[in-house]
Amino acid sequence: GCITCAAKLIKGKVDQKSQVALNNRQINDGYVILCVARAKTDCTFDIGVESHDKLYRNPFIDPLAPHELKSDIATDEGCRHIIDRAFSEFGAINILINNAGRTKFADHSNLDALQRDDFENIFALNLNSNYELIKHAHPHLAKNKKSSIVNISSVAGLRGLGSSVAYAASKGALNSMTLALSRSLGPDGIRVNAVCPGFVATDWWKNGLGDDKFKKAIIAYEKTNPLGECPTAEDIIGSILFFASDLSNHGTGQLLAVDGGLLIGMPLKLD
Repeated sequence: GCITCAAKLIKGKVDQKSQVALNNRQINDGYVILCVARAKTDCTFDIGVESHDKLYRNPFIDPLAPHELKSDIATDEGCRHIIDRAFSEFGAINILINNAGRTKFADHSNLDALQRDDFENIFALNLNSNYELIKHAHPHLAKNKKSSIVNISSVAGLRGLGSSVAYAASKGALNSMTLALSRSLGPDGIRVNAVCPGFVATDWWKNGLGDDKFKKAIIAYEKTNPLGECPTAEDIIGSILFFASDLSNHGTGQLLAVDGGLLIGMPLKLD
C-alpha cells in the first residue's frame, strides 16, 4: 500500500481481507488501506499527514538502528535472533525472502580448488540458513494463513553451472528444499517458491572475477541467451515481488529461471 491510500478509521466498519503493507500493530490501531478496504457502513477516515506519520516509519527521521536487524545467519542462533527482532519491530511476518549467499570462485575442473571447509561454509549460508530462517519464521507466517517464502536460488542449481561446484551444489539443494517445503507448508497457507537468476552484472561477480574477466563474462553471457542481454539486480526484482505478492496467490513449489532464456538455449540456425 502507498502512503496516499492509507488512512485511520475514525468511525464505521470496513472489510479489509487483504491486509497488504500493514502489520498487526497498525491494524489494531485502526489503520486501513483504502484501495483494498470495503466499507460495511458509513465511515469517517483521518487521511491527513499526521495519520501517515503514525502509520509509517520515516526511514530518514526515524531509521532502524543497524544492530536491530543485523545478525550472522550462517548460525542457527543468528537466524533465530533476526526473526525475533523482525517480529518485535513490525508485529507480524508475512513474507520471508532468503537472499543471503556466498561462494568461492573455483574452476569446476580443478578438484583441488575446493576443500571440505569450503563446502561447509557455503552450505551453511546458502542452504542451512534458509531452512533455519524458515523454521523460526514459520509460527508467524502460519498465523496469516496467506504468507509467502521466496528463496533466491540460481540456474547454477538447475544446470550445475556457476562460480564453483560447491555453489552449484548448494543451490541445487536449495531448489530441492523449496519443493519439499512447498508441499509441507502448503496446508498452513504458506507458499514457497524460488527465483533462479542466471549471470547478473553485480559487484559480487565483479569483485570475484576482477574487472577484465567480469567484462568478458558479460559479453559471453549476452551471446549465449536468446534475449542477448546481461541483467542487473533490478531486472530480477520483479520476479521476486511476483512470488512475494498476491499476484501469485495459487503458485507454490515453482523454480523460476530468470536467465534471459539461457536454459532453453540459443535458436538453431541452419544457414
